[in-house]
Amino acid sequence: MRLVFVWSLLVLCPTLGFAAFELRETDLWMGKSAASLAQCDEIHFSSFYTQIYSLKELTYLGTGFTFPNPLGGSSIGSTQFGNSLYQERKIVFSHGFNFRENLSLGFNLKGIFLTIQDYGSDSTIQLDGSLKVQLNKTLEFSTTLWNLNKASLSNGKENLPTGFSSALQKEFFSKLNISLEINRTDPNPFDLRTSISFPLHNSFHIQAGFKDRPTQFIGGFKVKLHDILLDYNYIQSSSLPGYHQFTLSFFLF
Repeated sequence: MRLVFVWSLLVLCPTLGFAAFELRETDLWMGKSAASLAQCDEIHFSSFYTQIYSLKELTYLGTGFTFPNPLGGSSIGSTQFGNSLYQERKIVFSHGFNFRENLSLGFNLKGIFLTIQDYGSDSTIQLDGSLKVQLNKTLEFSTTLWNLNKASLSNGKENLPTGFSSALQKEFFSKLNISLEINRTDPNPFDLRTSISFPLHNSFHIQAGFKDRPTQFIGGFKVKLHDILLDYNYIQSSSLPGYHQFTLSFFLF
């Protein structure tokens, strides 16, 4: 078991390792879905901070702790989005476990707290569910369902988003990772996301990706020197300013 501390600047999601990266936010555990926590074998301390599209009003930050346990892997953390006028806070507990060979299940239990200046505040609890299937040695399928309990705010007047995300990830030639993901947040249309990661060296990987709603392109690299991992990406939108994404990971033990 290794103790890992992660420090992230201008990032949407802290990640470890050289798997194909993704064009989406995650919670604070280091995986694509809560079901991925079933394979957790390291302790992670993480923190991140970003100003999305370089706007102070879209500040997003958080911290978390991920750890293996006899029942699988778990994570607990908190996030905060917004400013003094509008602020969303979450306290998240995630857990993943092996249900049977090649099949793992997981869930996120989220306490959501909303504050709007001059209007008041409210809170609720949301439950997400996920599964991951290892179809063969090089092909993996995962899916996550959001807001299974139909959580809402304002005494039921404001329903929180429901939807799902499903992804296939394939490894080619023991090096090249390609993923294809379909997302839908009700009642919006489906959106498609793809990503690719390729190692030029054991310690240096290049990566690129695309999502279509809204249209975004991402390109970057990962480099690992001894016990330090640097992950850099540039995110370019079709209509909004591009911005940089940096993640620094320190392996302490």
